[in-house]
Amino acid sequence: MLERSLILVGSYAFQAAGAIVCLLVFLALKRELHELRSRITRLDFTLRLDAMNDRLHEAEERASIPAAPVPARRSVNLSRRSQVIRLSRRGEPVETIAATLGLPRREVELLLKVHQAAAASVGGSTS
Repeated sequence: MLERSLILVGSYAFQAAGAIVCLLVFLALKRELHELRSRITRLDFTLRLDAMNDRLHEAEERASIPAAPVPARRSVNLSRRSQVIRLSRRGEPVETIAATLGLPRREVELLLKVHQAAAASVGGSTS
């Protein structure tokens, strides 16, 4: 009977040792999977960062390319204001004046408004 109980205890001990070994292998594999996932995540992050750096350098290189040269303005001895007024008196629209003189449309509008205000103040004081 003692021999039979020793065999049973030995069998249970062997099964318990096998279960413990399986648990240790499972935990080791789980830890290794976690490390591999974190390594892949870091590698993916590094690859994305490198790709963004490459795109940034390409954009900087494209930005450093000089733009087309600005056409030279006419070398007339008239100020911008007088040129704007002269073209306006000819009946040219604001957009055409801006394109002709290479000025922003808003600047042409402002110059015309200043001229109109000055003409109104001069015309009002002489009457």
